[in-house]
Amino acid sequence: MVFLKYNVVNNVRYYFLVEGYRENGKVKQKVVKWIGNADKLLEYLEKKELSIEDIEVEQIQDYGDIIAIHELFLNFHLREGINKLMPKKRQNGIDIGSLTEIMVINALLAQKSKNGIKKWYEETVLPKLLNIAPDQLYSQLFCRALDYFTEENIEILEKQITSELQDRYHLEIKRVFYDITSVYLEGDKCPLAELGYSRDGKLRKKQIVLGLVIVPNKKFPILYKIYKGNTADVATSKEVIDQLYQMYGIQDVVIIVDRGMISDKIRIQFHEMKVRYISALDGDSKEAKDLILSTPRHIMRGLTLRSGRKVFVKRHVGSIKALRKKLGIKHVNRKENQELDDIEFIYLVGKSPEISKTKKNAHYEALAKALKALKALQEELDEKASALKKKGRPIDIDRKLKEILHGVTRYFKCKWEKIGAHVQLSVKFNDKNLRIARKTKGKFVLCASDRSLTNREIVQGYIDKYQIEHVFRFLKTDINVRPFWHRKSNRVIAYFFISYLAYLLKSIIDYKFKKSRLKLSFLEAMEELSKLKIVTISAGDQKFEKLRKISPTQQQIFKSLKVNLSD
Repeated sequence: MVFLKYNVVNNVRYYFLVEGYRENGKVKQKVVKWIGNADKLLEYLEKKELSIEDIEVEQIQDYGDIIAIHELFLNFHLREGINKLMPKKRQNGIDIGSLTEIMVINALLAQKSKNGIKKWYEETVLPKLLNIAPDQLYSQLFCRALDYFTEENIEILEKQITSELQDRYHLEIKRVFYDITSVYLEGDKCPLAELGYSRDGKLRKKQIVLGLVIVPNKKFPILYKIYKGNTADVATSKEVIDQLYQMYGIQDVVIIVDRGMISDKIRIQFHEMKVRYISALDGDSKEAKDLILSTPRHIMRGLTLRSGRKVFVKRHVGSIKALRKKLGIKHVNRKENQELDDIEFIYLVGKSPEISKTKKNAHYEALAKALKALKALQEELDEKASALKKKGRPIDIDRKLKEILHGVTRYFKCKWEKIGAHVQLSVKFNDKNLRIARKTKGKFVLCASDRSLTNREIVQGYIDKYQIEHVFRFLKTDINVRPFWHRKSNRVIAYFFISYLAYLLKSIIDYKFKKSRLKLSFLEAMEELSKLKIVTISAGDQKFEKLRKISPTQQQIFKSLKVNLSD
């Protein structure tokens, strides 16, 4: 029979196989194969080049990516912070902080449902790290853990986390991005779920609205809010600003918001609150059109952005009423919120050559597509000339015209009339609107409330708001926050707090990579670390764990994250 043995040289085990035999009535052993260290032994076993009854790979557990997130969770004292707010709250003998950590790591690395989380957990090194047996976990355990989170204790945790970020990474809250998105759910029992404008394209699905505030460049989140699914974009802006001031005591901050988040009424409220903000005007508003049409390209000045991209801008300072007078444009009062016409702003009228060309091409393609569809409709009507005479439902021409002209209605004048059995379409271009479109497409108007902001700060600040759009994409596609199935309002709020924490850790890892000049994305790094496993090998009465050999790339990642595996 063959046995596994080893010798220890310089604290390293070297394995070899021996076989017993008798010589002159005495039992002796001879070496039948030299193997080497534990890495070589594992290699032989995985390739099935060794076939020994009492040696087997007992368990392989995820280690590399798990330990990276776990160490960061510990380093920021997140478990302790959560447990401090819920000192006596436990589920099945497990503290809420540990259950939160399991949910956050799962969200980042596996995205398993509450029914699949136990099996995933068992296949990781987490049971050893947290000292929680897999048998202690079950699906409803995590739902019940969410019940302990409230808006009040989540706000306390957000403040604690932001304070930690300020101390460790010198985070300055001088500029922030704010935006919202919608997330749909399955079922209709959640009180927060309503039908509304869906950014997911799920028009018949109820949804909630998620608002998020992040700090530019470092992309750290500092606040999130959950609203009912039918909440209008502009309805959230003032509330979020109030909460930012209340939570962090900040006044000297520039809020950068998307044009869909701000209305005339909100602009007046921001002026009264002395909020410093940057936004864009709706290109279809009279305010924007007047400024664009009165600002020819030759008076704009070039501006090179951080990316190397060039834009051309012209700065106008003053109230829209005064600027119209200066530019020789007839002033027409707004129907509502007329006091906005007397408030002074910085208006930057600009043009990006690349974007302008793209938008103009898209505009012309949309017009050509509509013309082609109108021609096809006329041919269809000619073929079915008798459809209107027959009994039954006639062709709904108005509905078809509405569908065809969606997005380009203003550029056409369409009518139809019945001539005998035939229907004749009359299609003309709206020349006035087309002339305006030719001059305005591809141009923009940025609006800032603080006259001390430079042109570069305004343009670069607004362009950088793409960062928050990337955050929403990460939440929706990489950690799959949609759809969700929770019914209770507090569970929905807590569910998104788990996602908030997951993104927080991801943003910290991205920042550490950037600081150490490691050119890897979060997903690339986690994929590389996921290859690092802990293998449990049993050999007779011996059992030992072996960490697979760490690759140079994995070493770089751990070094950037300051994870010391020798601990």
